[in-house]
Amino acid sequence: MSSVILKNAALNSAKWTTVEKFFVQVLQFVIQTILARLLAPADFGIIGMISVFLIVSQQFLDSGFSIALIRKQDCEKKDYSTAFYFNIFVGLIFSVFFFFISDSIAVFYKMPDLSLFTKVLGLNLFLLSLSIVQKTIYVKKFDFKSIAINSILSISISGFVGILLAYNGYGVWALITQMLLNSFIASLIFWIHSSWRPQWVFSIPSFKYMFSYGSKLLLTGIISSVMSNVTSLIIGKRYTSSDLGYYTRAEKFATVPSMALFGIFQSVLYPLFSSVQDNNEELIKVQKRVLQCSSCLLFFLMLLLCVLARPLILFLLTEKWSAAIVILQLLCISSMFSHIGLINIILIQVVGRSDLVLKYSIMGIPITLLILFAAMSHGIIAICIGYIVGCQLKLLFPTYYVGKLFHYGYIKQFKDFISYLILSIICIVPTYYFFSCIISDYLVQIVIVSILSFSMYLICLFFKKDIVCTMLLSIINKKIKIFK
Repeated sequence: MSSVILKNAALNSAKWTTVEKFFVQVLQFVIQTILARLLAPADFGIIGMISVFLIVSQQFLDSGFSIALIRKQDCEKKDYSTAFYFNIFVGLIFSVFFFFISDSIAVFYKMPDLSLFTKVLGLNLFLLSLSIVQKTIYVKKFDFKSIAINSILSISISGFVGILLAYNGYGVWALITQMLLNSFIASLIFWIHSSWRPQWVFSIPSFKYMFSYGSKLLLTGIISSVMSNVTSLIIGKRYTSSDLGYYTRAEKFATVPSMALFGIFQSVLYPLFSSVQDNNEELIKVQKRVLQCSSCLLFFLMLLLCVLARPLILFLLTEKWSAAIVILQLLCISSMFSHIGLINIILIQVVGRSDLVLKYSIMGIPITLLILFAAMSHGIIAICIGYIVGCQLKLLFPTYYVGKLFHYGYIKQFKDFISYLILSIICIVPTYYFFSCIISDYLVQIVIVSILSFSMYLICLFFKKDIVCTMLLSIINKKIKIFK
């Protein structure tokens, strides 16, 4: 693929992925905010208890096969069919598995009602498995427009139904129905819109290829999902469902900007990096730009969310969610740097060193567990502080590997992103504390601080002659010329 075609494909992909993530995050934010006002924190805590097990199980559905297919340049029909049959087989097995272990999960949390909830939510694993291959094909073709439309439609319909049920007093069943309906509609749209259909073939050589590459990613994904959700597991076990509800709501708020950005990374960077995987100089050039652009955006958004946590939660979710304010602020700090590790991990995966990603995941286990077990007896706030420390320590591993492979380690990356953090602090923190002292209305605080901080940030970037600002001005100038 020529550099011009690659650039155009990447820009178009980034455009539609950004559209998808923006609308998806806005829709989910609105839907979840309405649901949080209608439902009790304990309802979200119940879903959080079950989701710990579901999220880990989801890693087995794909088992790294989709990334193996994206990375393979000459995929055949038998490759897709093999992956498809494997996906639905695993999805069916795990749905049945959750049916039988539902009572054990209820006993673990000492909540008998969890048994039925777990049985029903287990069906979601099979629904998710039905469209993994179709989505992978769209990603390989850079057809992110279809993926965007699918996501927006499925979330909108399922969200509306969930809100309707919550309004009519169905409680936790509103959340369960929303999750199942979202997966069902997404799979249905993929099957209707996609021309691909599986053949009656299961290729052993194809399976061996995908499994040999994907197995390391599978183990990495399992470790990562376990470590990411062990906090929720401990809070759900040691504290109340309401406490877990506060934590999960705060976590959802804190991950809105980062998850939107991660979705763009995983959708666009894998095929983009794969197209230039044999050119180390080009890989690092792309990674550096991605690191700068993402840091420019994410540092500002996460710090803004951190300082506006109090007015946001009290205005949007009401006083009953006030216990989530400090939790949200701490989780924003930990999420602020998460993109750095992800970018490095994607680069390592693309060049075929999934073994290093696995090593990184394994080395992070003792760090997470030691900090978590030391903090859990001191309350949820202590757990969140420990989570921040653990995230910063684990960040050193992937950047170390990239430094060894490409001579672009943590120190060089630190120099490329630190200015955006400093600028964000200068523009946001004084602005918030000044206006919070003179304005009591929460909505006015949110609007004024956001607008003024963002304006100051753009001005600083412009006078700094920052590379990100230069890129944005270049894109705007091109659009103006086309319009003229």
